[in-house]
Amino acid sequence: MIEINDAPKNEPNPVKNLPEKSKRLFSQDDFWDQIFYRIGEGQSLREVSKYYKIPYTTIHDRIHSDEGIKLKYLEALTSRAMHHASRIEEIALMVEQGNIEPQAAKVAIDARKWIASRFHPRQFSEKLFEIKKTEEKSLSKMHLEELRKLMKTK
Repeated sequence: MIEINDAPKNEPNPVKNLPEKSKRLFSQDDFWDQIFYRIGEGQSLREVSKYYKIPYTTIHDRIHSDEGIKLKYLEALTSRAMHHASRIEEIALMVEQGNIEPQAAKVAIDARKWIASRFHPRQFSEKLFEIKKTEEKSLSKMHLEELRKLMKTK
């Protein structure tokens, strides 16, 4: 077993360098724009953190510690949902053209539907759509009941 003291002395410790790198990147204005652009183009925060070689938790914690950055992150997630929704159309077209097997397309479409519904539930969640339809029916029924009451009183 290698002891910590047995580690080579000439090699820089990547753990010690990481916080400084993170601080430098986090202070650059365009860094966050690049991250949110990548997320809006469909990448996950985990993919982005791998690209920049910064631990996921470091970026995640920084995002959630600053309300301004967090708001931009939520906007990027909405864009990510829209990206995956548009990819569904592209995948369907590829099936129609015979470029992709229908079963593979179904898996890809289902995954993208899930992503879209999680990051933009108002637009893509089937459950919310069903609730809205139920509420509309309830409002219609209530309206009709009130009209009937008015008709009876006249």
